[in-house]
Amino acid sequence: MTSCFAKWSLLVVVYSQVPQHLLRGINELWSEGYEAYGRGDYSEAVANFERLLISYRMQNNLLTSCHNKCRIPEVEFTRLDFDSELEDSEDGEHLFFKHLLEQSSCLKDCFLEHPFSRLMKEKRPHYSVQEAIDSYEIYNYLQISYHNLKDGLKAANSAYTFLSLISKGDPGWDDMMHNLEFYKNNYRVVEKAIKEEELINYESAMYNKHYKKGVESYEKGDHASCVDHMEKALLEFFDDSIECESLCYKMPRDFDSLRESWTHLAQMEMEVNECRIACRNKMAAEVWSKRNTDTPQEILHYLQFCYYQQQQILKGANAAKTLALIVPKDETAQRNFKFYTSVLEKHELSQSQLLPRQDVLEYVKKSYQKDHLSKLANRTLLYRDDIAHVTEEEPDLLKEQIIRLMTEQKLV
Repeated sequence: MTSCFAKWSLLVVVYSQVPQHLLRGINELWSEGYEAYGRGDYSEAVANFERLLISYRMQNNLLTSCHNKCRIPEVEFTRLDFDSELEDSEDGEHLFFKHLLEQSSCLKDCFLEHPFSRLMKEKRPHYSVQEAIDSYEIYNYLQISYHNLKDGLKAANSAYTFLSLISKGDPGWDDMMHNLEFYKNNYRVVEKAIKEEELINYESAMYNKHYKKGVESYEKGDHASCVDHMEKALLEFFDDSIECESLCYKMPRDFDSLRESWTHLAQMEMEVNECRIACRNKMAAEVWSKRNTDTPQEILHYLQFCYYQQQQILKGANAAKTLALIVPKDETAQRNFKFYTSVLEKHELSQSQLLPRQDVLEYVKKSYQKDHLSKLANRTLLYRDDIAHVTEEEPDLLKEQIIRLMTEQKLV
């Protein structure tokens, strides 16, 4: 087995310098933060809640690092010893179980070698703690605590983070909007930040820094910088999405004890798929307090224009064609591609030279597949009383979109 210790050896030095209080259990940090908040010790509450978020992100870093390492086809993860007769087996169930065992073995070794491995020995977050993290309720406690500590900007940023990650009408939306308005009216620094659109979403995906700079470059007419940042944003978006989805493989807390094992497995896969779909909202492109969950499409809109302004006609046309393929009903996308068609003719270029962005097509195809699996699972796994609450929206259209994209990629 190829060890990942060498890869992470430099992290050991960093790990050894991490204060021990940051490595305490998440349940302990939550309990102490919650108790401090209850007795009005907001400084202690903030300290514990911030440490909790840091520890949680360190744990997520460990999980995503190992899951990504063990999912790469070429990785030399732990190979289990099988009899020669079984090694060449073509039985689907056997091969699936063999791969599952090898990947589990890879994860086990990777967790042990990772510099943050101690975090895996901590108890899993209690249900109430995990719920506070997943629902971003922790930012509700933080915004009140920061306000009581007279730090209006951090209070506003925490409120803005909460609002950025939920939808209008969700529990807490109205109250948090009221609080943000309060901070605006009572802290000049917050009023300035809102006016200049500089509030920070603490949970914003990493790629957003390039996306934001790309939009700013576009607004300034700096098209070369726009292209540079948008290309980096697109590549990092795919990486961030993979990391987000790798955190979906967590054991559900509750199972119906009456269901048989295969039903349990199907239910687990359904929950993983729903979690992966939810990553689209977490990975939404964000700038100037505006969010867009159709990130690849949004980036391609900018790229096709900025490439054209740079006289890079083929690259611009590739972006335009890709956009036209993934949103066939978008009139603007179709009109832009038609415009590029005429531009290609003027430059004596052929449409046969166009190469749609395969990374975008692959991402969108998988997104359609996840949606289709979700609808299929809702029809087959839910109890009859639950089926009435499931909304069916053009399942045949999803199939057509998947097939069309696979054809474009020459996969069928």
